[in-house]
Order: sequence, then structure tokens, then C-alpha cells
Amino acid sequence: LPCSTWYGRAMAKSKISVSLDSNKLERAQSFIHAASVSELLDVALCRLIDDELELRHVDGYVRTPVNEEHEPWAGMRRDPALEDDVDWASLYGVKH
Repeated sequence: LPCSTWYGRAMAKSKISVSLDSNKLERAQSFIHAASVSELLDVALCRLIDDELELRHVDGYVRTPVNEEHEPWAGMRRDPALEDDVDWASLYGVKH
């Protein structure tokens, strides 16, 4: 599940001590407007997890060619309204 689907639910917490670059902390706080550094780190980690999962999913699709099992899906008529010319693999940093 994406982190965003379970973020905010009751979960076990770990108390940690960290040293952070104060400029990065202030900049992140200006984007997220979290009530605390703890909340800011929760949101940041959630976004990092989601982004990393997305990159891994894109990489998996790029590495695994369509085979006979997937052919019916690959040959399905696509809605032209949903088509675009974006190179999604490059956008997510996946090398062809």
C-alpha cells in the first residue's frame, strides 16, 4: 500500500535523536507546514517511501517485457483521451 493510504493511522513510534541541517529543516517546514519536527519527518518519510516504490514499479515495468501472458492486456484498445507523449521512465530516472 502507498504510505499515503495508511499515514496517520495509529502505529508504533520510535523515539530517535537526529542532527539536521537547519536550512533544509526550515525549507521543508515552509513546504509542509507541519505542527512539529516529528510530523514533518513522518510526512517526509512517507513521501520518500511512495517515491521509491514508484521508481521501483517503473523499473520493473521497463525491465520486464510483455509476454504471451500479458498480450491480451497489451493489445487492449486504449482510451485516446488518456494517451500522452510523456516518457515516464525517463521522468522517473529509469535508464532505457
